[in-house]
Amino acid sequence: MPELASCVTRREAAQLSGASPAVVNKAIEQRVVSTRSVRRTALIDARDVGVLALFAGLHFGLPVKDKRRLTRWLRSAPAGAELSLSAAVIVRKTEALAETTRSAVRYAELKERFLETNPERQGGEPVIRGTRIPIRGLAKQIEAGESLDVLRREYGYIEETAFEFALQWAKANPRRGRPARPRGDSNDREPDGRRGHIERRQPRRRRQRRREAVDRRVSDAQAGGRRAGAGLRGNVESRTGHADRPRSAAVHGGDGRGLGLRHQRREGLRKLAELEGFHPGLIILPHGKVADQQAWMHSVIDFIEHHAGR
Repeated sequence: MPELASCVTRREAAQLSGASPAVVNKAIEQRVVSTRSVRRTALIDARDVGVLALFAGLHFGLPVKDKRRLTRWLRSAPAGAELSLSAAVIVRKTEALAETTRSAVRYAELKERFLETNPERQGGEPVIRGTRIPIRGLAKQIEAGESLDVLRREYGYIEETAFEFALQWAKANPRRGRPARPRGDSNDREPDGRRGHIERRQPRRRRQRRREAVDRRVSDAQAGGRRAGAGLRGNVESRTGHADRPRSAAVHGGDGRGLGLRHQRREGLRKLAELEGFHPGLIILPHGKVADQQAWMHSVIDFIEHHAGR
């Protein structure tokens, strides 16, 4: 069983070796690499990261027996050594493979030296040991292009190797959950296609409920107006000479949806406006049937919603 100080996680092994998570998991299941279980988490011996890099570059499969033999050989074989698995397969430990193993061992040592997680410090966020510097925050500065001289002046009390470790650790251990939305100019807008998609994404049930509510309000207002004065229609006929000619019942300035009244005898609509608390706006209600008024109301609301969404 490997020592805890020389172990890495699955994600770290995949990041250091360049292998996919599937290759790493398969090697653990087949017991090809040495592992140690800590809190139900399998940690991999850093010396076996090189064999994971070798498996990632193979374009053919190997028996489990040969894989285990290859792992034991790579741990102690010098660079340039060869191992014959069969008459047709000969494995050579290249300098790049040896460098991958050395980098993994070095990373495990730096992890033991610098990584610290304390619930009483920075809310449990991993920090550089002995400081309050978040490792992910330090890695973001390096990825943003911060020069080494600036980092030395700002963090002169930590070793320079901590910068190298912070970058490697942050890549292998990304923050869980949905990534934060990048901050941009408030005037930036999404493309027309995307904006149109968002506008069309409004739930249909909400639009239907709104139309039904408008229908009820118009019906109640029409009934109240008829009760308030039966001579209103005759008054309109005497002025216009046409009983069914649409007439502007409300004209007010402002934006948004709303009802405003110009005729004092339409008490039903006035009470409805006061109860609902409509904002000033423009609503045209023609004198005529309730169905005609509902159609006009729907067209006006669609017009207002269309221009308000721009």
